[in-house]
Formats: sequence, C-alpha cells, structure tokens
Amino acid sequence: MDIDNTNIAVTGGYRYENGTVFVGNWNNMGLRHGLGHLQFPDNTRYDGYFEDGLFNGLGVLTFVDGAKYEGEFLEGWFHGHGIFWRSDGMKHEGEFRGGKIWGLGI
Repeated sequence: MDIDNTNIAVTGGYRYENGTVFVGNWNNMGLRHGLGHLQFPDNTRYDGYFEDGLFNGLGVLTFVDGAKYEGEFLEGWFHGHGIFWRSDGMKHEGEFRGGKIWGLGI
C-alpha cells in the first residue's frame, strides 16, 4: 500500500479537548496525513499511517485490555492482511474487510 507523502504540510503535535493526543504529519487541510501516533484518553493507541485524517496503510492499534491489531487499514477500518490478538491470547492471522475477519485464516 503506497502512501502519498506529497500532501504533508507540517509535522507536529496536538492535544484535543477530550485528551486525545496526536503527534505526526498533517496535510494542508489540517488533517492527519502520513506517519503518526494517536493516543486516546483511555490509552488506546494507534501507530502508523493516516490519510485524510483516517487510519490508512500499515499500522498497529493497541487496546487497553491488551488486544492488538497489526496490519493494513483502509479508511479507518482493519482492511487487508493483518493479525489480531485478543486480550485472552487467541490470535487470528488473515484477511480483514471493513473491520471484520474475511475468509479463512490461521
């Protein structure tokens, strides 16, 4: 998945009113774009690529309960090849579409 870095206007950080923090790249429309780190108030965090403000490309989404998804995102959803670990240790590796397991996996 190829990320268009030509639209990056600035690199920096921002703390939103709800306590969410973003550090990374922004496009000229003020949206998260390119590589970045987003941490929510509940300590859920995303590290990876953004496009027009949404998770897009390769990334890792780590939840507070210990669950984690590592793989491809499209328009904010788990989409493409990835690995999802549940908090109880169960793991699924395979294809995801629109945030859901798609087809067979291991």
